[in-house]
Amino acid sequence: MRRHLLRGTALLTAVVALAFLLFFQFTVHDPVLAPILPFYQDPFDAVTTFGVIAAGLLSLLSVVRARRTTYTYRQSVLLARTQVAVAGAVFVTLGSDGVAMLRYLPRWMGRPGDLELVGLVSGLFGLALLLWLAVRLAVRDLSLGVRSWRKPAAVSAAGAAALALFPESLTRSVAGTVAAVATGMLALFAPLSTLPGAFLPFDEARRPETDGSPDPRRRGRRRWAAAALVGVATGIALLVGEWSGEGLPAPGLRVLIASLFVGAATVGLLAAYWFLRGPLGLDPRLGSERGS
Repeated sequence: MRRHLLRGTALLTAVVALAFLLFFQFTVHDPVLAPILPFYQDPFDAVTTFGVIAAGLLSLLSVVRARRTTYTYRQSVLLARTQVAVAGAVFVTLGSDGVAMLRYLPRWMGRPGDLELVGLVSGLFGLALLLWLAVRLAVRDLSLGVRSWRKPAAVSAAGAAALALFPESLTRSVAGTVAAVATGMLALFAPLSTLPGAFLPFDEARRPETDGSPDPRRRGRRRWAAAALVGVATGIALLVGEWSGEGLPAPGLRVLIASLFVGAATVGLLAAYWFLRGPLGLDPRLGSERGS
């Protein structure tokens, strides 16, 4: 029964990730919403961009993990955590959007499209909440540890404060833009890494420390390399999309812009892996409570 439920929630993660992507694409390109978006600038834009990417990759991981014919206790919890992380990526991103909406209230409130924007944000939140509750229902028969939300609350508050207080003037320079993107990465992945373990803590009496890999060190290095390759591919895809929509920049700026896109995406994916490898059991060298 649990296996069928977890497979169903795996499909739901794909639906949520797709809805998240469509939300991002629609709000950015809609002629009414685009001019009033308060989160279409860094560091808020970095949170949204990496949130969409993380949700998509985590939903793919969820579908792959759900294909097992049988699940051990550890595999069941890690699969459920992966699915919760998809919802978490949406929650953290929408939290960032909320900070931007409060910080730049005059930019969108009372202007054409303001109610539509609130409706879209609320609808996406509701869909992510549905996934969150569906995962909890799917593993309701699993024995779990004691939940504690202190760390997620503290880390989330710190991330929100960093976004709210980040000086907008810094984004006018390349160095400031890099700092804004880095702030967005941390404001997303640090809180996100705390959610799976807080929502689905292992029962210490049943949790193995590792996945039993014969050569965990080599597998760990390979997964770091895979994360870097995915980052490079993601950066190239984002760059192609940007230049296809906005046109090519001046020849003297192309190398710089390409380096920023590919570099930021690669660092972002490596940061995501570093934060999530423990809570989601991605690194065979770590116990699954690292970072949770």
